[in-house]
Amino acid sequence: MILGILLLASGYLVYSNHQKLVAKKQTSAMVSSESMSSLIQAVTADGVLTNKEKNMVEQSAIKYDVDPKAAFAQIDEILSSADNEAETEIVDQEKKKGDDFEKFIIKKFNKKFFTIKQWAGDKYVEGIFSEKTQQPDIIVEFNLGNYSKKVAIECKYRSSIFKGSVQFSYDDQLKRYKEFEQKEHTDVYIALGIGGKASNPEALYLIPLKSQDEPFITKHDLVKYKKETWANFYLDRHTGTLDISTKK
Repeated sequence: MILGILLLASGYLVYSNHQKLVAKKQTSAMVSSESMSSLIQAVTADGVLTNKEKNMVEQSAIKYDVDPKAAFAQIDEILSSADNEAETEIVDQEKKKGDDFEKFIIKKFNKKFFTIKQWAGDKYVEGIFSEKTQQPDIIVEFNLGNYSKKVAIECKYRSSIFKGSVQFSYDDQLKRYKEFEQKEHTDVYIALGIGGKASNPEALYLIPLKSQDEPFITKHDLVKYKKETWANFYLDRHTGTLDISTKK
């Protein structure tokens, strides 16, 4: 009887100690996890992992009995996500500038004489895009009496002139616009805004596509295409060309 009581007490003590050891390990694991999470959050805050921070992470992982490879994998995932968000933000900002400049140009067409026939958006995903995305941004139709004519405008905004010239297109894009011009019998113009804000550029140029064989234009050649930023578009019925009125 006494032996049984002793064995029972001994078993209880062993079980109790085991439970305390399990609880201690669980607490230690929780502390380790929280400590590593805090460390990982700290070293990824600025989006860059330095060599000093790498050594710190590795030493802490060993100290807290955490697999260093798993810790670095988590860090890589966080930094990669941050890079993608930064790139997306840059793309979004450029898209906004493009949209703002298109709106600036659209407002220059008097609704009394011009009808917006097409205002394409550059929407695409994984290389899939509408055929209209490859066309000029805006197609308008001028109507006055029995006379009507369509023209297309590709809008480009640049913050400044770089090394004496401005690239307003790429070779393949320029080729597509010229093919569009011939196929659709529709004159294409490049509306180029430079400086200021996209919604209110410092300088505005209206360049007939026919005059360009290269996707860039020099500062010297730009001069003859300069227009007043405050003025609106009109279409000369005699020449069939799009221009900007200088009348206030």
